[in-house]
Amino acid sequence: MKKILSILTVLLAVWVFVPQFVGAQQQAAGPAGPGWYCPYARMGGGGGMMRHGRGCGMGPAARLNGGNPITQDQAKTLVQNYLASGDVSGLKLGAITDKGTVFEAVVTNKDNSPVEKIQVDKKTGWFKNIPS
Repeated sequence: MKKILSILTVLLAVWVFVPQFVGAQQQAAGPAGPGWYCPYARMGGGGGMMRHGRGCGMGPAARLNGGNPITQDQAKTLVQNYLASGDVSGLKLGAITDKGTVFEAVVTNKDNSPVEKIQVDKKTGWFKNIPS
């Protein structure tokens, strides 16, 4: 009886914890590999400009065009909304260019100096910060 109870306890633990761990690993990698994050899942508190959370699925942008890739105007709106929702003032969207599977947006300060670049995945609307 003790052996059966022990086996059932282990199976229950595996059933509860393994799917959560696997899901967390998939979310951390994002839709196109490590570094991608959902712009809709900001976390509060201090820190840098591009704070983000994980676990928002594919994001609303995945459904903007009925499953088709987002347009450059939609990517522009996503980045502008993302910047407006932050707690750092004086940042704005500079140039946005088409780079194949992503749009690349330059974030500038009030002096129009580049601060960083954000790639926007065309299929999902997820973001990735890249060195400027």
